[in-house]
Amino acid sequence: MAGPPSNQRLPRWVDARKFAQQRVQLEGHISPEHLPRLVQAVSRIDTPVHARLEFGRDESGYRTVMGPLQATLTMTCQRCMGETEVEIHSQLAVAVVASDAESKALPRSLEPWVIDREEAEADLYAVVEDELLLDLPMVAYHDYQCIDEEMYSSGDATSAAAQEEGRRNPFQVLEQLKKDKKG
Repeated sequence: MAGPPSNQRLPRWVDARKFAQQRVQLEGHISPEHLPRLVQAVSRIDTPVHARLEFGRDESGYRTVMGPLQATLTMTCQRCMGETEVEIHSQLAVAVVASDAESKALPRSLEPWVIDREEAEADLYAVVEDELLLDLPMVAYHDYQCIDEEMYSSGDATSAAAQEEGRRNPFQVLEQLKKDKKG
């Protein structure tokens, strides 16, 4: 079964088990206002997140949801403290399981999506948001030299004044006081 065209919004609530049985394919976007944790983690998100997801079963029989995710985010550059655009290209690979115990048996290539057996529908946006949060860079930088190299410091370079200060004897002041007292 084919999903909506890519300019369509993805459904928030899906019956992941049923979709996996039917091998449903979904393609569309999620508006930033539906991803509050991601919005809070970055400076801003100007464009919707795009996803192309395939529900199915893998060779071991696990119900899976797989597919690429793409997002363009604005983060703070840690060099110049200005804004920089960051492209996230992620690959969602989750298996629908009913408990944490079942998730322990999953292969390393699959992350668990725990959905209680009594629940028919689950929040697809939360799974997409989790994956994008995990793929955020620890530190964002511009892809060009955004500040002058002279401003970089490795911590071992010291100024001439600091070097001169280090050469002075810390007891020099006491020696001067001693001389003043005698004379």
